[in-house]
Amino acid sequence: MEKKITYSLGLKLTIVVMLMSLTIGFFVVFAAFQIYNYHIFDRYTTQGEYLVQAASEVIEWDDILYYLETLDQDERYLATIAELRLLAESADAEYLFVQYPTESGSIYVYDTDNTNRRYSLGDFVAWSPEMREHLDELMAGEKFDPVVADEGFGELFSIYQPFTDSAGEVVGYLGADYSIDLMEAQKWEFISRLSVAMIAVSVVITLLFLIILTRLVIKPIKEITSAANDYLVEDEIQDEKSSIAKLSIKSKDELQLLTQSLQLMERKIKEYLLSLNDANRRASVDAMTGLMNRTTFKREVSSYLEQVRRKNGYQAYLMIDLDNFKDVNDTWGHIVGDEVLIACAHEIRSHFRSSDLVARLGGDEFAILYKDVPSKDELEKRITEVCNALRKLSFSHHEIAITVSGGAMISENKIAYYRHLYEHADKALYEAKEAGRDRYVIKH
Repeated sequence: MEKKITYSLGLKLTIVVMLMSLTIGFFVVFAAFQIYNYHIFDRYTTQGEYLVQAASEVIEWDDILYYLETLDQDERYLATIAELRLLAESADAEYLFVQYPTESGSIYVYDTDNTNRRYSLGDFVAWSPEMREHLDELMAGEKFDPVVADEGFGELFSIYQPFTDSAGEVVGYLGADYSIDLMEAQKWEFISRLSVAMIAVSVVITLLFLIILTRLVIKPIKEITSAANDYLVEDEIQDEKSSIAKLSIKSKDELQLLTQSLQLMERKIKEYLLSLNDANRRASVDAMTGLMNRTTFKREVSSYLEQVRRKNGYQAYLMIDLDNFKDVNDTWGHIVGDEVLIACAHEIRSHFRSSDLVARLGGDEFAILYKDVPSKDELEKRITEVCNALRKLSFSHHEIAITVSGGAMISENKIAYYRHLYEHADKALYEAKEAGRDRYVIKH
């Protein structure tokens, strides 16, 4: 039960930490994705501007209008195309191009595509909706922000830069196209790596937490639980330290407070049990003489007789009564009377075995269950010894002569019941008193 509880607690807390770290990791990845998504366009914008600037130095801008008029792809034109292609490949650009703007569209001068899917010298292309939004800027030869558009070659991220000839006239825009698919692939690669890293960090954090949890929480809880379980199965209060008292948890937190509370509770329980045991003891004995009281004696005798019911043997029930004890109280007072009762109780107890049951039934009347009586002669001998010893008792400063009357019933186990023994012993005691006291009568 102990392991199940502590393991369950550890598992629950570990799951919570794992979920928390994964949740935090998710938000970190999400935030990183947003930041990366924003900055990747800045990075490609900057990269594209550098590429456009480098490409502009390859192009002879004074020749742009000449090529538009003649459509002559001479050796110099082809050499420029070749250099532009090398620049595009080195910068991971899909295309580098130069176009001449008009009100309705653009005329291409250079395009690095070598598959004949796109545009050649002199091709006219109408403006896309995205480019129409920048028509005024295009016609004014102004620079504008990059544009994302799909013109039949996949979605492209395009950077445009206007250039002029030696006379200062705008002769075209040099542009660089980057594939959105490439940019997305880079984003998802970044997110994938970051996600793997965050999962690894979450696992490491969880493992570290589990180690710390085991040392700081689970282990002390197991110690406390084990000590509590051991304490619960203890049969009696012992003088040496219990398992709870031996606990030494110095964590300076709630676990230490719990340990101290358990130890305080244990002390209170022990005090209560000691008090309860003392109360039970006081409830079962005669307060004056320390012998069993009537109720306890009856219960113990009945229990014992049930145990020996099927065994061979005899049990004797003795009753002893001090003769004329009222005169002692009347003459010498109750304090002296109590002294006499205590002395008689001690003397009676000393003449029987520790296994025999001795009680004060009340007043000056005592009862004994003499177990496993060997014979009637042995019983008579024992009663005679007790009566003689009581007669010989002396008390300082008081001349008190003690005589006693006794009645006894000896019976076989199979017919020995408390009521049966008590009634016959009481009748024998009555007969002894009727016969003049200071004697005993035995019935069987």
